[in-house]
Amino acid sequence: GAFPRVDPQGDAGAQIMLLVDQPDQDGLLNAPAEKLASNMLRAMGFAPEARYFASILPRHALRPDWPALAEAGYGKLLLHHIALARPQRVIACGNRVWSRLAHETAQEPAALTNIAIDSASIPAFAIPDLATLLRSPDKRAQTWTRWLDWSDSPR
Repeated sequence: GAFPRVDPQGDAGAQIMLLVDQPDQDGLLNAPAEKLASNMLRAMGFAPEARYFASILPRHALRPDWPALAEAGYGKLLLHHIALARPQRVIACGNRVWSRLAHETAQEPAALTNIAIDSASIPAFAIPDLATLLRSPDKRAQTWTRWLDWSDSPR
């Protein structure tokens, strides 16, 4: 690709791993998405040092061929990344991330609740992509309500 590689941000073993489909042209998240993600995670109770941000693709792509990437094994690579990062919880942003985590895109986001890694099961919470959340106050409210229900339920 023509854009630089963007490394994940954060430390292994973080309380929360936020996954996006691909980095922005200038970094992992553009300024509005980064501000939304930071504010959202702060409101959820995750301190900055407890966060790990990552993307499926290692660099921005203008028009990724997602079906071809799925066939190439990016889903297995993503699961391997999660296994290496060892987060306590995962937030999957958008249907491209959900589908790489063996989630049928026709299902409701609430259907993604755990990611099986080796002998572990990591709690996962699926949300719309950050661009959608930035555009839609209704989606933000729905996501927050789902988060409150999900985070209060036993794992």
